[in-house]
Amino acid sequence: MKKLARFIRPQMPALLQAGIIAGISLSMSVGLLACSAWLISMASTRPPILILEVAIVAVRFFGLGRGVVRYFARIREHDVALNIQTRIRQSIYSTMEEKMPTELIGIQRGKILQQVVTDSEAIQDLWLRIALPWIAALVSGASGIGIIYWLDHAFGILAGAIFLAAMFVISFVSILTSAGSEQRATEEELFDGFIQACDSIEESLVFGTNSAVRDELMKTQEKISQNERKLSSVAGIAESLQALFAGSTIGLAIIASAHAYGVGKIPGVNIAVIVLIPLAIYDGLPLTFAAFSQVTTLMKRADSLAPYLQQILEDGVSNQLSHEDVVLKFTNLVPNTVAGRLAPVTAEASPGKPLVIQGRSGCGKSSIINAILGFVDYTGEITKLDSGSTSVMLQNDHLFATSIRENLKIGRPEVSDREIMQILEVVELGSLIQSMPEGLDTHIGPYGFNLSGGEKQRLKLARVLLRHTSVYLLDEPFEYLDVQMAQRIALKIERILVTKTLLIVSHLPLRLSEQSNTLGLVSVNS
Repeated sequence: MKKLARFIRPQMPALLQAGIIAGISLSMSVGLLACSAWLISMASTRPPILILEVAIVAVRFFGLGRGVVRYFARIREHDVALNIQTRIRQSIYSTMEEKMPTELIGIQRGKILQQVVTDSEAIQDLWLRIALPWIAALVSGASGIGIIYWLDHAFGILAGAIFLAAMFVISFVSILTSAGSEQRATEEELFDGFIQACDSIEESLVFGTNSAVRDELMKTQEKISQNERKLSSVAGIAESLQALFAGSTIGLAIIASAHAYGVGKIPGVNIAVIVLIPLAIYDGLPLTFAAFSQVTTLMKRADSLAPYLQQILEDGVSNQLSHEDVVLKFTNLVPNTVAGRLAPVTAEASPGKPLVIQGRSGCGKSSIINAILGFVDYTGEITKLDSGSTSVMLQNDHLFATSIRENLKIGRPEVSDREIMQILEVVELGSLIQSMPEGLDTHIGPYGFNLSGGEKQRLKLARVLLRHTSVYLLDEPFEYLDVQMAQRIALKIERILVTKTLLIVSHLPLRLSEQSNTLGLVSVNS
C-alpha cells in the first residue's frame, strides 16, 4: 500500500481538489434544504415578499449550483482515477515486458489478467468510493453542523459529536465485517480456470470433459456469489446503523429545537431548519459505508500490484527508429535452454549478407533467436540490439480477430493499402486477398481460423516486412510451406531487405543468394 501511495503521489493534489469540489456539491444540498426549510416556515407567517426574496434566490442558487458543481466534481474524480489506472496498467505491462519467459513460468495467466484488468480497475474504489466520498461527506457534514451550531450552540455540539461517531464507527464496523479475505483468491481461481478452459476447449469437446470443466467454473462462481451476498449483508448493516444515527439526530433535534423555542433562544421558523438539516448531512453516506466493507479486498489488490509499480516516464519523448547499418554477431553462443545439446555457434549477419540458421525441428534454432532477444539466458557473446530498430517474427505470433488490414497495420499503423498489397505479393498472398469479396476488410476470425496454416504464417511474415527497421529476425517464417514456395519467397525477401540485417531460422534448406560470398549458412543439427 505504501508503494501505491508513492506511485500516485503526483495525483494527490488533484484527488484532494476533487474531494473538496464534491464536498462543496454536498454542502450545497445542505444549503438548499436549510433555505427551503426557512423559506417554507417563514412563508407561513405571511411576511412582505421582500423578506422572502433573498431565501428564494438562495434556493435557486443552491438547487442549480448543486448539479453543476457535482458535474465538475465527477469529471475531476474520474479524470484522476483513469489517469492513475492508466499509469498502473502501463507499469504492469512494462514490468512483464522486461521479464524473461523463464521468470514467468510460475505465474498463472489468470492472475496476470486479473491484475491488469480487475485489480487495476478495482483499486479505483479506494478513492472513488471510499476516500473521496468520505472526505466530501465530512465537508458537507461540517457545513450542516456549522449551521446548526450557529442557530443553537448546545445542540450543534451534540449533533457534531453524533455525526463524527457515525463517520468513524460505521466505517470501522464495515471494515471489520468485510468479506474480502476470500474474495480475491476465489476470483483468481475463476480467472485462471476460465483461461485454461478456453485454451483446452477443443480437447474438452473431443474427450467429453467440457461438462466437468463447466461445473468446476460454476462452483467457483457460486463461491464468489456467496461472498457478494455477504458483502450485501454488510451494506445492509451499515445502512441500518446510518439510519439509527440519522434518526437519533433528528429525534434529538426535535426535542432540542422545541426546548430552545420554549425558552426563547430561537425563533419558531428555525425549528424546521434544525430538524431537517440532519437529513442532508447523512444523505449519501450508506453508499460510502458499504464501500468500506471492501477495504480488505482492495488493500489485498493494492498489495498484489506493488511488485509491478514502477515510475513511468511522462516526458512524451519516444525513441526514434535507427536505420543505420547494424551488424549482428554472436560468438560461441549456447542458449541455456539447449545447453549440452547444441554446440557453440559463431556467426554474423550484416546488410547485404543475410544469415540462415537451419536444422531439424527441436535442435535449438529458435533458442538462438530467443537468446538474441534476451528472452533466455545464454553463454557466449551477442551484439546488443536496440528493440526499436529490430523487427521480429516468432513461431507463436498471434493473429487477431479483426480484418486483414488491421492485422497487418499493427506494426506500422500509417502504412497505405498500396504498400500492403505490395508486401502481400512478396509473400504470394496478393491473388488470394484480391479474390476475397471484402479484400483487405475480410475478417479472419480469432487465431485466423479461416486461413490455412501456410496462409496464416505468410500473413504474419507480411506484417513484419511492413515495418521499417534495421534488423529482421525471422523464426520459421516458411513453416507449413513446401520447399519451392519457401525458396521463392526467401529470394524475394532478400531482395527487398538487401540494405538490412537479416537472420532467418528455418528447418527447410534455403539458399538466399546466387552469389556464394553473400551467403551465410549455419547448420545447428545436434
